[in-house]
Amino acid sequence: MTPTLNKGHCGAVFYDGKRPVAQDVVFAIPNDGAEYLTFRDDQSRETLWPLADLRGQRDRPARAGMEIRRLDSDELLYFEEKEAMDQLVDLCPDLFASSALANPRRYSAWIVASLASILFSYFLLLPQMSAALISTMPIETANSLGDVRLRMLRERYSSEDGVPARVCSTEEGDRAFELLLERLLGDVDLPYPLRPTVLDIGDMNAVAQPGGRLTVMKGIFKAAETPEQLAGALAHEIGHLYYRHGTTRALREAASTGILDAVLGSVGVNKIVEGLSEQMIFSSYRRDIEREADLFAHEVLRRQGIPLTAMTDLFTVMSMFENEQTGVMKYLRTHPGFGERITAAEGSLQAESTLAPVPLLSDEEWTALRNICH
Repeated sequence: MTPTLNKGHCGAVFYDGKRPVAQDVVFAIPNDGAEYLTFRDDQSRETLWPLADLRGQRDRPARAGMEIRRLDSDELLYFEEKEAMDQLVDLCPDLFASSALANPRRYSAWIVASLASILFSYFLLLPQMSAALISTMPIETANSLGDVRLRMLRERYSSEDGVPARVCSTEEGDRAFELLLERLLGDVDLPYPLRPTVLDIGDMNAVAQPGGRLTVMKGIFKAAETPEQLAGALAHEIGHLYYRHGTTRALREAASTGILDAVLGSVGVNKIVEGLSEQMIFSSYRRDIEREADLFAHEVLRRQGIPLTAMTDLFTVMSMFENEQTGVMKYLRTHPGFGERITAAEGSLQAESTLAPVPLLSDEEWTALRNICH
């Protein structure tokens, strides 16, 4: 039975947070100076909620009303009376404030404990789990992951008509690309067969993807003045393939997102904390694997007699198109800065091979490769 609705009162639905059962109640629309929201059920049992403890939810467009809860309680009241909504908004300045701000000490301790749990899971638990999964992952699964990533990349750079970025291919260009990779790799044993692709995208970039996919964007041909400079960039990406960084990162990010949601899901400021935590953790991991891939590239170039100056020269050109970040922001980026990478490469120059450099491609082959998208 629904309680009797008198003037100055509003009908509502009450959930006690313990059972999925709605209960019809009536509450008195609070007047100016009121300290409590009072409501009663069909048996005239009265409940008092301090106005200072109320928190509202109004961002659900599918519903026309308002939900209000008490701090630190699962109880919920839902109503659609506009007069009551307006009055509560006027009387409760903190109605839509974060619950974390109402009890900062408690939530500060919660956040610290949450971050400790995240760091433990990410740096100790997830690496072991990822290594176990990757070691048993069928090559078909890794290939499928790479194919999906390539499709997503092409779609991200779709034309205005919605056509995915074009795959570039010419007979001469494909032959030159295959020859360059063959001479660069030498006897390097990759976990998956190399699957190179050139895309008609103007960015100066190359991307390693799971399952041996090496995707080169045509813009990098503008930055690279010689086949050796391009080889420096490709050796770095092949380092990612050698260490299976792409597959590892996909697994760790998927698992980490679940951990962040589980640990921070109940914190009032969870979205801010979760976003910063996720960005800093992933950025730190990515910078580490970028450094590892650079060291791999240094070794490959040295073994093939390719001067490391080719790599530093390319970084110098590409650095002109990147704003170096400093301060806190450098910890949020996913790659080490070009300045740091150039310094690291220069530090490896003393260990360069004494072999006489051999051109990776002839002038004709290099021209064919640079024009592969024409």
